[in-house]
Amino acid sequence: MASDYVIALGSVSGITLSSGDTMEVLNGGTAISTAILDGGLLTVSWGGAASATQVEAGGVLTVSSGGTASATQVDASGNETVESGAIGIGTTILDGGLLTVSSGGSATSTSIHSGGSAIVESGGSAIFASIDSGGVETVMAGAVTENVSVFGELDVDGAAFFVDVSNGGTLSVGNGGSVNIANVSSGGIETIGAGGSDGGTIVQGGEQDVGGVAIGTEVNDGVQIVKAGGTASFTAIGETEIVEAGGVDVGATVGGGQDVYGSALGTIVNGGLQIDGRQGKINAPPPQARATGAKPGGPR
Repeated sequence: MASDYVIALGSVSGITLSSGDTMEVLNGGTAISTAILDGGLLTVSWGGAASATQVEAGGVLTVSSGGTASATQVDASGNETVESGAIGIGTTILDGGLLTVSSGGSATSTSIHSGGSAIVESGGSAIFASIDSGGVETVMAGAVTENVSVFGELDVDGAAFFVDVSNGGTLSVGNGGSVNIANVSSGGIETIGAGGSDGGTIVQGGEQDVGGVAIGTEVNDGVQIVKAGGTASFTAIGETEIVEAGGVDVGATVGGGQDVYGSALGTIVNGGLQIDGRQGKINAPPPQARATGAKPGGPR
């Protein structure tokens, strides 16, 4: 027989919700260490709180406006939804688990393990997330994510700020998506698709593939590849940039190596080499200029 619980102005601990069971936590109520099994439903409403909830396969946790859920664990085929005006704090998503942050909802300090997924819908936000290898966070158009550590996969059609990608992690920026201030370390790859944009990324041992727009990238150790249809502007090249056929680079400063098979405009060669793959030419400052910092052509 199904049970229905309503919690207000008090707390309960250790309840298990099985198929058909429901629990609603109202203003002043707290549910602690609830287990939600297949077919069970826990709803946290305005002023209510749930902590240390375990959402198992087929279980559902819904955090409504004004509600808070903290230290939730979402297991395989479990679902947590953070609705408008609600907050999810410290959620752990395991293999097959799903966290959905709806418009107006907010998730902070989320851990996405291998096989786990988080979807941030338009108008939603996710701050301080960690994505393990095999985990995925999807940021839809109109959504925002900030301060993300990526060892798995981060797909951005909305906006992302302060992203660190390393050790096999991938950052994909889709049409209309934007990334501001990312760090792509060894083993990390950022791919900027057509219609996507990036500003202020530092490539430190990783790779940035530009099919959209990248502005102000610093390639300290690694490579930036400008694909056909892509544009890179004001890149500081300390290591390697490759401009493929159909790609465009504008205003790069070359202290490392720039291989050009597309177009390079307004390049400043400052101690590095520019190789024109179309004509087999190598452009570099004359030896005196490299030694003294004088402009090519000598003193004027």
